[in-house]
Amino acid sequence: MARPGSSSVEGLVITGIGMASSMGGAVTACAAARAGMSRPSPLPLMAGMDGEQPSAVTGHPCPMVRGFEGLGRLIQLTWWSLEDLFTQWSPGNVPPTRIALLINLPSSDERPLLLEHLLHEAGRSPGVEDETGLFLRGLRPLLMKGLEQADLQVLQAGHAGVWVGLQRAAALLETGRVDVCLVGGVDSYLDGPTLEWLDATRKLKTPERPVGLMPGEGAAFLAVEKARTARARGLHTLAQFGPLSMGEEPGGYGDGDFRPLGVELASVLVDSIQRNPTKERDISVLLMDLNGQEARAMDWGHALVRCASAVEKLGRMRQWIPASSFGDVGGATAAFLMCIAVRAFSRGYALGHELLLSCCSEQGLRGALILKAPGSRSMCLR
Repeated sequence: MARPGSSSVEGLVITGIGMASSMGGAVTACAAARAGMSRPSPLPLMAGMDGEQPSAVTGHPCPMVRGFEGLGRLIQLTWWSLEDLFTQWSPGNVPPTRIALLINLPSSDERPLLLEHLLHEAGRSPGVEDETGLFLRGLRPLLMKGLEQADLQVLQAGHAGVWVGLQRAAALLETGRVDVCLVGGVDSYLDGPTLEWLDATRKLKTPERPVGLMPGEGAAFLAVEKARTARARGLHTLAQFGPLSMGEEPGGYGDGDFRPLGVELASVLVDSIQRNPTKERDISVLLMDLNGQEARAMDWGHALVRCASAVEKLGRMRQWIPASSFGDVGGATAAFLMCIAVRAFSRGYALGHELLLSCCSEQGLRGALILKAPGSRSMCLR
């Protein structure tokens, strides 16, 4: 079930995290989310149903990128997140050529008009250079010392895409081509065309439409390396990866009359738990990407019923839903979930030695991951 990518992430550890969010960097943002705080603001979009007076839409913008648009906004969010990572983590004596930077970007497959908008903002025409090439060309000159010659790779796999990047990082580390991988994602639902598309497709939460998402934006990155490499460098381990299970649902949340029935989501949840040495015994909290969308709620509800006999404890786990604090952060979601989990271990409120994370992409990718606290009895350093 370790699809797509099929590389096992067990034996890898997290040694650093960084975020750019509506509530700041990783430490302050995760503490604020833990306290139930949020910082919503009116957005430049008036939405209303037929016969109703249009009302301002609310979202979760990041104050540090105010004034940037399109690709520039994504690049700045990425830079701020990496800057936050480097405030408490350092590559040390690892050469830049031995570091890989894997970035999950928003995909035009999931978001119509995104590619055209980004290319227009960059002054390019489709077919000359795609959004990933333009993004990397704009980001590389801004990278801090230690990353200037890093191997930059881009993925576009939606909400759960950072976990595909994590599988790719595991493969790179296993081959010995690199010593450290910085894995993360960046996204923003706050550009004009995306907000209009969300409203037109009835995905957007408005005063007259309570079922829908609140748009957010952000970026998050994690320093990932082999446990023995981290020990040799004298680094403090923040968390270790347990089983990661990935799968593909044949239909996406926006595919017309398709109604998600939780088949693949249930499959990856059960698979990750069954491959865990302690099963669900030490898991009391589930971090998930519910965001107000009816389709996601339906997918989760069906998955919960399907999992009931195999994982009886699943329905009793406490649920943490980061979208209530940050809005929907799209392709950065899986990285946000991991950063929140890491801080829960660091601050001692994880309610156990293990946390279960669940994430679903709009186009059908489903993933479930178990993170383990450093020093837990089920933690195996290899």
